[in-house]
Amino acid sequence: MDAGENPLPDSINPETFPAKLWRLVNSPAIKAIRWDSLGGVIVIDQQRFERQVLSPGSMSPHSPNAFKTTNFSSFVRQLNLYGFRKVEPDPGCAYCPF
Repeated sequence: MDAGENPLPDSINPETFPAKLWRLVNSPAIKAIRWDSLGGVIVIDQQRFERQVLSPGSMSPHSPNAFKTTNFSSFVRQLNLYGFRKVEPDPGCAYCPF
């Protein structure tokens, strides 16, 4: 899935958490977070995500300021606020039915 193929609708504020998450998951440059093979679950490699996205020294265009945190637990709390839930048995996934 590519953000270019699935752009956000014009009515969506690009500065919201869901919009930032959408761009991040669909960015080919970010390897720490991706869709599963069916496109219904987000898979997160926590260690890589902390280095690539949340780290103050990361070279990602999705800087810590984008999510207002450098703490993975805080990022997960944001996911939970938007209805994402961890699914088993894969401990690196969150799921939000649409």
